[in-house]
Amino acid sequence: MNNETNHTIKYPATMHYEWHPTKEGVYAIHVRFPDLLAIGLHASTVGNDPEDAIVAAKEILEIMVDYARERGISLPKPTPLEKLSINRSFDDLPEPFRIVSEYIALDNE
Repeated sequence: MNNETNHTIKYPATMHYEWHPTKEGVYAIHVRFPDLLAIGLHASTVGNDPEDAIVAAKEILEIMVDYARERGISLPKPTPLEKLSINRSFDDLPEPFRIVSEYIALDNE
């Protein structure tokens, strides 16, 4: 089953809010799509604030969906938010001070 019903593509994302290591008061939001990462797609990005992170997340989601379609890769069924893994798998990044999970949706044209 793919996730393209009702002309919308929607996947859960984790957003890891992390302080900049050398600039006090400055943070970044690392966004990851665990379901797409699990099938080998490079589905992660970063934003400077929540709005920027959402825009970047939609952009990378669209790129990864197009990439999968062009190569015949089946998109997985999205994991429910309550079962989503928040593991970043990035040991070289600072510890997040906040983690948020939410669905990111695209209109399917």
